[in-house]
Amino acid sequence: MGGHNLFLVKSCLDIGEHYIKVNQYKNLKEILQLELRDYLSSEDIEERLISAYMDCCKEIIVSNTNNRSVLGTLNEIMLIMNAVEKKNDFANNIERNKWNNQIIYKPIDYEKPIDVFKKALVKHL
Repeated sequence: MGGHNLFLVKSCLDIGEHYIKVNQYKNLKEILQLELRDYLSSEDIEERLISAYMDCCKEIIVSNTNNRSVLGTLNEIMLIMNAVEKKNDFANNIERNKWNNQIIYKPIDYEKPIDVFKKALVKHL
């Protein structure tokens, strides 16, 4: 990737929400990687790009933030998803995530998260 880092940010691309117990925290990386691989495959992203992305982005950092923009976006996503979950019955998490990643957000210049991710993926890999 030539010194570039490609980050998956919750406010950019939703790959699922998992509620885990404290003792399951050690499995978080595997859970996220599996969910991400399945989701990217469902979006018809080439397997070579998925593999290259997964190979170069192995580090996952879980962190807190007090950035108001990030928190506002995350709260907006949760409000939307809570309302949608009450009205729609998605067949599975992948279908829910595909729907969610079509929502346009201000922090990514009013583009669809999946489109922003695909552009970044092609540009950096």
